Amino acid sequence: MALGTITDPYQAVEAKFRLSRGCEEVLLRNGFYTTIQTKSPLVLRDLDLLKAHRDMVDVGLTITTLDMEAALRVERKTPPSPPEARARALRELARNGIRTWIFYGPIIRGYNDSREEAERIIGLAAETNSEIFFDRYNRHRLSDMEMSRVFGGLSVEPGGKWYSEISSWIVERCRREGG
Repeated sequence: MALGTITDPYQAVEAKFRLSRGCEEVLLRNGFYTTIQTKSPLVLRDLDLLKAHRDMVDVGLTITTLDMEAALRVERKTPPSPPEARARALRELARNGIRTWIFYGPIIRGYNDSREEAERIIGLAAETNSEIFFDRYNRHRLSDMEMSRVFGGLSVEPGGKWYSEISSWIVERCRREGG
């Protein structure tokens, strides 16, 4: 079972209502392998549960960028968690034996596609023994309008030769790190 593929399971209201934790308890108690994807370090609140079921759970943190200023440009409507807080959460999960992964995406040309940025995220993955999953920005009319506004009217090109080159570089760099 996957929690957080459409809506983050650790939004601010989760701190009060603990619905995600309740779902995890039911799933894990009944033998369901559970994958959690979030942008929030609030997942650490459930570390006791995750540790008790570490053979049946993995946790992925979405890390679009490790640059706080850049993150504020694009992730204004996500759970309030700076990139470094996500990185700390990933480190803590890994330190406690939880299988971890990073979703590096969407990769957006001119935003988070530099080799330096990718190198930092790959380095974090190597440090935490995390897998990396990544994808490019997938066009959609409403998100195109928002991205155009954020990037000052620039056209956001999601694919083509640019993406082929950066994705090949990321895969090769991950192989060199052993992933």
